[in-house]
Amino acid sequence: MKSSTSKSSVISQILLAAVAIALGYLLLFGKSVALITLCQILCGGIVAIGVASIASFFLAGDYRRIDRYGFALGTLLVLMGLIGLIRINEVTANFEIYTGLVSLILGVLVLQGTVQMKVLDYPVWILNLVISLASIAGAFCVLSDITVITGKIAGFSNWILLICGCACLFSMLVTWICILLAARREKKMEAEKAAAAERGPQGCGSRTDPGY
Repeated sequence: MKSSTSKSSVISQILLAAVAIALGYLLLFGKSVALITLCQILCGGIVAIGVASIASFFLAGDYRRIDRYGFALGTLLVLMGLIGLIRINEVTANFEIYTGLVSLILGVLVLQGTVQMKVLDYPVWILNLVISLASIAGAFCVLSDITVITGKIAGFSNWILLICGCACLFSMLVTWICILLAARREKKMEAEKAAAAERGPQGCGSRTDPGY
């Protein structure tokens, strides 16, 4: 059950990062793509993530637990995506704010990966911390409309969206590797402890009293 829930969360993060990368790339290099089409991709991606969350709620048996909110979150995302599609003109007018929010969410997800790496005691957490803080700072500048920074780079919000999407996928990959290595390390330590415990009694039984 927990495994299914975890897989659903990973899939949702991958979908969000993939949507961010696609949007960022198209905004920067897809000059022939209309902005309204990109808005539809964003809203459609939100709906897809919501549907995945709802499906996981039932498939993983989360309805048996009181501390699982996949259905509520998924429903909220689906409704938000549908409202965005219905009011697509308003979304288009404020598209930079929405992409800034997506970037901020991705940056926070990268920050969580940093915490996991630090707790697991892998030095790569320092690199991930720099990436997460840079992502969050960039998203903050976009949302706060700090033109002193954003105005110096053409398409600043689009670059931040693309970078945050790539950073999230990179962080997920590194975190997954760290978790696997930590699990192997724990198994090895447990095996060594078990072997030591088995050798202990045998060693004590084989000793002879030097007084005899």
